[in-house]
Amino acid sequence: DMFYAFHGCKKLKRIISPIYVYDIKNKLYFDHTFSQCILLETALLYKLSASISFSDSPLLSLESLQYMITNAANTSPITVTVHADVYAKIQDESQADWHALIEAATAKQITFATA
Repeated sequence: DMFYAFHGCKKLKRIISPIYVYDIKNKLYFDHTFSQCILLETALLYKLSASISFSDSPLLSLESLQYMITNAANTSPITVTVHADVYAKIQDESQADWHALIEAATAKQITFATA
């Protein structure tokens, strides 16, 4: 159960091993999982199959998002909501690695949004 799993962990920076989340299909379980994780940099989610929010995590790494997309297991469209700072990097064509996430995500039926 990931509902509120890391909610309020304001000093959490890294989750060092992948978290297997394949069985979680209801987006409600991920709405508050990482809320208030303002220092979060690394979260490796394996087999993501539902929408998730990282809207309070402006330091979320490129590697975390790449891992999430590469290992996604969704069979229908999902949304990854990110902090405005992260979203700006993804949309910025001059940051090629970040901007490449859009194409990779689209191929997996994943879209990015910002809160």
